[in-house]
Amino acid sequence: MHNVEIEQIVLGSILMDNRLFQVVSEKISSFDYFEPLHAEIHGIAETLISMGKQASPISVVTFLPSDFKILNLTAREYLARLAAASTIPTEVPQLADMIRDLSDRRALNGVATELGRAGSGDPGQMATEAIERLDAILAARTVSGVPSLSMEQSIARAMDAAAKAYQRDGAISGLSTGLKDLDRKLLGLQRGELVVMAGRPGSGKTAVSLCLARNMAERGHKGIFYSLEMGDVQLSQRMLTDEAYDAEKIAYSWLRSGRFRENQFLAIRDAGYRLQCLPVRIEQQPSMTMGQVATRARQQKRSKGLDFFIIDYLGLMKPSGRYAGNKTNEIGELTAGIKALAKELDCVGLLLCQLSRGVEGREDKRPNMGDLRDSGNIEQDADVIVMIYREAYYLERKEPPAGSAEYLVWSDRMQACYNEMHLIVEKQRSGPIGTVKVFCDVASNAIRDHGYQRAEDLNQMAI
Repeated sequence: MHNVEIEQIVLGSILMDNRLFQVVSEKISSFDYFEPLHAEIHGIAETLISMGKQASPISVVTFLPSDFKILNLTAREYLARLAAASTIPTEVPQLADMIRDLSDRRALNGVATELGRAGSGDPGQMATEAIERLDAILAARTVSGVPSLSMEQSIARAMDAAAKAYQRDGAISGLSTGLKDLDRKLLGLQRGELVVMAGRPGSGKTAVSLCLARNMAERGHKGIFYSLEMGDVQLSQRMLTDEAYDAEKIAYSWLRSGRFRENQFLAIRDAGYRLQCLPVRIEQQPSMTMGQVATRARQQKRSKGLDFFIIDYLGLMKPSGRYAGNKTNEIGELTAGIKALAKELDCVGLLLCQLSRGVEGREDKRPNMGDLRDSGNIEQDADVIVMIYREAYYLERKEPPAGSAEYLVWSDRMQACYNEMHLIVEKQRSGPIGTVKVFCDVASNAIRDHGYQRAEDLNQMAI
């Protein structure tokens, strides 16, 4: 599965006209050549051209061993043969594509051969490794076609974006979260960006993420929810109580225990009818690798389209093993991979993370970026970081004895903040930071705009 003559023509064309190297490098790298010498010549040419020097048979030959021999030809003679094999510039891109196709076929054949040799191994492990190898081939092919831009082209794109922003007159430019104040702060969730949402266990990370998934899907956006912790039934129960919340206040734990009235069941049934049509798929495999996440996302993008994906949560993802024992590098590999995937697929990547226990020991328990576990890489890769803070989360863990004076103070404060959540935008690469207040009822998984009140509650107040 190779064609040395095509490799000779492409390399010869580059050596005769260095301007072709940019076109070729967008399609192939030195690793795609079958002949090792051709890979070496490609690398030498790349080095010379990047330094602003001419890559010609005369300059390249100085980097090859003086005793070099191939096909009974010296290095100088072989480079002269390459130059003689050059073709017209318009044919070079198509020939580079052919080299890439042959390279991919050799890689695929290699995967099949390895699977055949390991026939007695664990089938699950073999399948996982094969998927990751195949996905790496697909990822390399996808990314390699991204063109470079001149300053003129880049400025033109920026001016076009500014003109569109002016026409929006302050309206959001990304995917709407369904939460007005959060949309104003972020201008929506932007395609190609990594959004990190972090909080302590039980603070409401999953509730917020499911709310955003539902709101985006209701606006027609297609998504994947990677649940590495909960099963699909648990997630769906939470979404049902959230969807039904405006009509009936139902804790999702009641669905598990059966403690609900007939009218509440009817509200859940109606919510189910609405939710089952949403374009969101749940992936519930635990300990997924970055390769598995990427494979499913790319499949969805190709088959049905993909506008966002949500991973719940980072700490449960399985690193590749490349940095075994180095937690910081393992986290960095995952966050960089998630960010690259969001950019490649032009969709929103929302990643949930847990905060460290350090926040528990402080008087002021409002989190900051330093509370992220292995925060250096997360801070670096994230385009947006949102911290989740609920005062009630900490108050309910310090309930004084009933009937005491302290209990009355605690009860008043608890009632005042019970349905309040702060979404603290700690980082926004392209916008302001600050705090967004929202309404929450964590027991029902319901997240709404700040100041929200259920119609039934308002009616009772009027009475």
